[in-house]
Amino acid sequence: MNRTSVMGELLKIALAASTMPGQVLTPDPSLRLREDVGLESLGFIDLIVALEDRYQIVLDPIADDFDVGLRTLGSLADLVITIAGRGQPR
Repeated sequence: MNRTSVMGELLKIALAASTMPGQVLTPDPSLRLREDVGLESLGFIDLIVALEDRYQIVLDPIADDFDVGLRTLGSLADLVITIAGRGQPR
């Protein structure tokens, strides 16, 4: 998985779940999911469900350290790539 292409896909998914879906943003690892993309609590839940479906992974809020993994687009991409690399299908 290429980090840049994963960030592009993640940004599309995150924008669809955000409070500002019409935004035009460039995939940048430093984009903050709350502040820059506009994700709120329910948006994060929608994002997690969409990521699990898209990448056929299971995201565990405690084991996968969501506090760090869900801050920026880059950290989210790293989290998804790491989990997908573990080969833990649903």
